[in-house]
Amino acid sequence: MSLTERQKKRKEYLESAIDAIHLSQTKTLCSGSVSMEFNGRSIQRISPASLEKIRRSFETELTKLERIESGEKVTRTVRVRV
Repeated sequence: MSLTERQKKRKEYLESAIDAIHLSQTKTLCSGSVSMEFNGRSIQRISPASLEKIRRSFETELTKLERIESGEKVTRTVRVRV
């Protein structure tokens, strides 16, 4: 199953955001090389704990989009006892 245009754009954004966060976390982010903001705050001004939380959230969303793209089920079957 292929992704919609909106999902493709979101996937590209997530990949670039995850890369920027990784660069920021490893302190190789240089001023001018990568400029990104989350909720109006520069990536250089966000605490490491917040960056990690954002990265995990983006990783989860990216994994979901990749599963859709590969044709896997996105949801699980839930069984309820009656």
